[in-house]
Amino acid sequence: MTPRSLVGYLHGAFWKVLALLAKAAFVFLIIPRLADGVFGGYSLVATVTMLVAIMLSLGALDALPIVARGRKAVEQSLAPLFHLVLIVAGLCLAAYAIVGGVAPIAAAVAAANLSYLILSGILRSSRPHYYELLTNLPTPLFVGLCAVLRSPDLERLLLLFAMANLVVVVGIGAWSGLLSSSSRRQRTYSAAIARRLLKTGNIKSLSTILLLVDFRALILVPGVLFATVPADTLAMALTLAEAVWQLGMVVANRSYSRYCAGIGTLADSVRTASVLLAGFALLGCAFIWLPIPFTIRGFDWPLIGWALLFFAAMIALLELRYFFWSRGQYDYQIILAQVGIVAVQVFVVALLPEHVWLPASAIMLLTATISLLAILSRRRK
Repeated sequence: MTPRSLVGYLHGAFWKVLALLAKAAFVFLIIPRLADGVFGGYSLVATVTMLVAIMLSLGALDALPIVARGRKAVEQSLAPLFHLVLIVAGLCLAAYAIVGGVAPIAAAVAAANLSYLILSGILRSSRPHYYELLTNLPTPLFVGLCAVLRSPDLERLLLLFAMANLVVVVGIGAWSGLLSSSSRRQRTYSAAIARRLLKTGNIKSLSTILLLVDFRALILVPGVLFATVPADTLAMALTLAEAVWQLGMVVANRSYSRYCAGIGTLADSVRTASVLLAGFALLGCAFIWLPIPFTIRGFDWPLIGWALLFFAAMIALLELRYFFWSRGQYDYQIILAQVGIVAVQVFVVALLPEHVWLPASAIMLLTATISLLAILSRRRK
């Protein structure tokens, strides 16, 4: 690891920790102030609008870095896509200002999410520090706005979310020089890339949606297929482990930026995946086997450990996914692997008691991931 790359990882970790602290403040300080049903409505609208944005983006977050490959001239030619989405977001906010209602502001939230996905994709290969700001800075800004506005209703909560995201997106877009007027040639190039995404971007978009299902399958499957609600301890374990996973993703995201720029080999990716897996696995084993001398309501320490083992396998697989995407390889195999992860969890939920769902899923996924890493380590690239 070079000093420059270490500084990059520290930069990403700082903003990630700040975002996690802001999320904690939102949970413990903001949510209790909200009226009944406001947070539930917000969670539903936020989830649906993000899924809509992911589908409309056609995988831009992960496909555009491969198009740009660190070339700033190409990034500038992609800017008209970003401009178009910002115009749509502005129109949605104007409609909300005129008529009000949840629908216009929900559309504005979806457009804000879409603008984030496209700008992140444009800048990700050459300026990963901007990507980390785009990912993490809206959260503390949103929570700060919520604190100022005391007890917002659903519409105002969504408005604050859209405004926080758009302020960061527009600010970084201006800072990176992507808000200047575009030429006809650049607009033509952006249109060509949009047509290309229509043909190929659906794979990466589907993979991103499946990733959300992979993480939430033990929560979604019981409710959708078996009409049962899992215990709060299971949901809490997955939530906390996912927060730790986000810290590890600083490394994976930086790796993807390098791979898209043509730097790195399969051996590098396998090595990084193995280190990430080992780090998460050691932390998970500590939660499972070491006695923790205090209790917190809703926290099951061993179950959190198993969740960390589950995410140890997931982060290793994501690191490999990014490498193969950067080389244009195995798109459909990656989709099948993600479907397989969901299938394993459906199998576990259908056949086993709830208290072993997470341990069984973690063990099966870890075994498959370690086997894959062993196979790939024998290949020379």
